[in-house]
Amino acid sequence: PEPTPEPTPEPTPEPTPEPTPEPTPAPFPEPTPEPTPEPTPEPTPEPTPAPTPEPTPEPTPEPTPAPTPEPTPAPTEMPSNPPTVMMPTDECVVSLDSSCIPADGSAADCDSILPLITLCEDRPFAMVFRYNGGTCAQSFNAQIGTALFNCIDFQGGAPTTEGELSYILVTDIKGDGIIYHSDFVAVGSEFTLSDGGNNVQANMNVTIYNSDVLVPENIVQTLIYHSSCSRNLFLKDRFGSVQLVIFVNEDQGLITCFFNATFSFDIGVTGNFSSTLVSLISITNLGVFNLTDRVNGAVVQPGENFNVQETVIIDLTVRQRYTALTTITGQSPEGNICRATDFLTFVAGNPLPPIFPTFAPTTSPTGTPFPTPDPLTTRCAIRSEVDCVVVEGPTSDCRQLDSPTTTTCDSNENPTELAFVFVGGACDGNNNAQGFNCDDSNGGATGTQEVFIEMGRRGVVFFNGVVQPNELFSVSGAFDNDFEILISTNSNGAAGTLLQEIEMDTECQANDDLTLLNTFGALQLVSFTTPSGGTQSSFARVRITYSIENIGSVGATINTATSNGAFDGQRTLISSPAQLGVRDQIIVGTEEQLVNLAQSSGTTFSFSLQTDGQNNVGALNCADSGNFEFMVM
Repeated sequence: PEPTPEPTPEPTPEPTPEPTPEPTPAPFPEPTPEPTPEPTPEPTPEPTPAPTPEPTPEPTPEPTPAPTPEPTPAPTEMPSNPPTVMMPTDECVVSLDSSCIPADGSAADCDSILPLITLCEDRPFAMVFRYNGGTCAQSFNAQIGTALFNCIDFQGGAPTTEGELSYILVTDIKGDGIIYHSDFVAVGSEFTLSDGGNNVQANMNVTIYNSDVLVPENIVQTLIYHSSCSRNLFLKDRFGSVQLVIFVNEDQGLITCFFNATFSFDIGVTGNFSSTLVSLISITNLGVFNLTDRVNGAVVQPGENFNVQETVIIDLTVRQRYTALTTITGQSPEGNICRATDFLTFVAGNPLPPIFPTFAPTTSPTGTPFPTPDPLTTRCAIRSEVDCVVVEGPTSDCRQLDSPTTTTCDSNENPTELAFVFVGGACDGNNNAQGFNCDDSNGGATGTQEVFIEMGRRGVVFFNGVVQPNELFSVSGAFDNDFEILISTNSNGAAGTLLQEIEMDTECQANDDLTLLNTFGALQLVSFTTPSGGTQSSFARVRITYSIENIGSVGATINTATSNGAFDGQRTLISSPAQLGVRDQIIVGTEEQLVNLAQSSGTTFSFSLQTDGQNNVGALNCADSGNFEFMVM
């Protein structure tokens, strides 16, 4: 820049000392005490065109042509280098490369893991469930809404505290005495179902107790589900408090939700000096892995490689992106700290849909894994099935229904469970038991609308909930005398206006008159269970389900489906053609009835389904029929 056109208009605060005869070879190590009010750290970098408010930080390349606002020593010929800072004479340079590889070597990296098969296609001989705890409300499976699955909670359902123990008993429901599991299981752990290598039966009963005393009053949850793998059974299916995580069968082998992968961290030194490793931390969406104890103190020479591996478990039923941000810290021999960071990302797994599994779409067309079937040789194959389940009653197995061997509970032992039907009715004239008291209010419980019923004894609640007219419901508890029942209007799932109040003795003594089909106010007794006599029931609600499955190798069209059942007679279940993909299954109809077991002793109930269809590539016809019958013994 040009020198200022005129000298500064006012003199500097104090006389400027005479310039030195020779240029100063270097700036003073410390500022001169006078005449500057504050020390100037270094000369200004360029001539100052006007007075600067504060000293400039860098030395000037040439002498300033005009006086500065504060006196400065004479300029140097060349700017001086800034003072050096004492630094270590070595350097620290580390490198980090992270990767993920399948632990079994089945793929080159975790991005290439093959999609998981989640559908069970052949009857298993071993299954592994995880015990999550909780109520029936968390159930998530393709059998919900069918006769194949039913779940009932007692005492608030199974516990959910991690590590809390419950006793889990898993059996067949045909009464063959097969026990697949009988032991304590902690919430959050897995348990195995097996029968010595034999294939499991088509249906199982899972009962969860709060102790190893296996009596009804200790039950917290009981359920049935279809286990033959002909009914859309998938990994990760939730049945109440238990969840399927592994199955083993002959066709598919061992199929599991979980896949072992290995995070591999390659640590190198690229400088001229060795580095002592200090820490290694990887932050992932599977958790934070502090691997410092694997590396701390390890000395890596230039050009060498130090590898650390960590095994992780990937849930392949859920397709998601995995990430890992990893940092390695090292130190040079003289204490210089250095770091390297690497970011790893990959996608693995496939989603578990509510009914059938589908894989994530590919970026380009894919070929079929097998040759396309020949329409002239590919047969049409469909299966018609009729299933029966007891949704309310003494058992869940239709073929185990028996008429009661006694109708009066007079064994002088307290019952463990009672079942009633809400039939409605006033207190007057319906029971003469010695310990029975009943009072109507506000019009009584007429049985024309839903009510809220509370049952218990001495402040302990055995049952409370909304009950519909003619609905059968069960109650378990420590029965004795002074058993109390309150029937009220339903007010948004809670007790509203009191309609009927009942007090009765439930000790199974003759004076209690606990006889099947006797009425107690608006309730009718339909079942009782005692430790010595088991369950005696006069009614069971039976549900029949009709379904069709395409068991061929190509899609099929179902043209007709006709059922003939003991409850509803003959019915046409399909009014227009229905399409079924390979292994697809549809429920085409149901029928349900409350069976009077006392009046049905020796009666056989028969049900059938006749189906006709054709395959979709060769128009080959096929037909099938299914049957089911049971007898009340």
